[in-house]
Amino acid sequence: MIRTTTIAAAVALAVAPAAWPLANGLSGCTFAAGGGPADGYVSGGYSFPLGPYFCLGPELGAGFGDGGATFIGGAGRLYLNRASASIAQPHLFLSGGLAVANDEVAAVDRADTGGYLHFGGGCDIDIPQSPVTPFFDLGAFVFPAREPQVGFTFGAGIRLNVARALWMEQRKRERLAEEKHIAESLARAREANSRGDYDEAIAVCGELLAAHPDREEVRELLQESERLLAESIPEPEPEPKPMPRPRPKPRPEPEPEPEIPTIPPEAVAAYERGKAAVSGGALGEAIYIFSAVVSECPSYGAARDALVDAYLLQGLDSYSRGRVSDALRAWRQALAYDPGSAKAQRYIDKAKRERR
Repeated sequence: MIRTTTIAAAVALAVAPAAWPLANGLSGCTFAAGGGPADGYVSGGYSFPLGPYFCLGPELGAGFGDGGATFIGGAGRLYLNRASASIAQPHLFLSGGLAVANDEVAAVDRADTGGYLHFGGGCDIDIPQSPVTPFFDLGAFVFPAREPQVGFTFGAGIRLNVARALWMEQRKRERLAEEKHIAESLARAREANSRGDYDEAIAVCGELLAAHPDREEVRELLQESERLLAESIPEPEPEPKPMPRPRPKPRPEPEPEPEIPTIPPEAVAAYERGKAAVSGGALGEAIYIFSAVVSECPSYGAARDALVDAYLLQGLDSYSRGRVSDALRAWRQALAYDPGSAKAQRYIDKAKRERR
């Protein structure tokens, strides 16, 4: 019984594999030590994943105590919980192979070589972000020889997940490269600000923020660049408001004749073309047409109102695309043509508050 206990105790290791992000038991090297009622053992092996729950690989070990033994075989391990967030990874194991017992006090006719079978269960303790996993096993063994023997074993050890170790090293290199890229891009944006090229700085910060939305230093530099760009744009000089036309004195007649409109037909036609351009989404063309009409006919109130509305729409379009400076420029033009426009002033105030 002592000799067979040594053999089966040495088999207590079942080699296990695990590829990230699953638990370590499915891919890697395993080292263990343990024993049975009277003997101990040391063992090692390697295992390969055959699926998300099962692994298989070779094992090799040696027993010590009252009787010595060496063994070689294969071990399979079935995991019962493969949730990557779980620290405890229970499993069942089954191993078998050839064992040689070296018992010098054994009788000559006693078999010391034969097959073995070892089975049981245990648990891996999967440490997050670490390629090393401790484990323990409890099992039963069968060593037939000439006189079948049955015993119990216990073992404990560690697994070294080669796949996870390589993955962690690769992630470390990627993070270092990413931090270097961010630092270089921020330096390029600051240099662009220093020479007054605010558009380039905004473009660089925008690309960084799209890839790394949680980087607060990128967001702060983007806001600073937009502020500098807004400060560099001169305020547009408002166009002088045309003098109101003098009203004719009422005639003594009992019913004065209604005032005849003095808007030229070509101005009216141009105004209609501008409205069609707005309907078609061609705001730039509409602004050009309305500006020409207002310049030629300053008293054409409908054309002036349409020009203000077109500038407001152009500003909203630029703002929705993230071009805050262009939006401010359009709204200030609207305010220049209609200083009493509460809507234009509200848009400008809102954009300025968001850029602080």
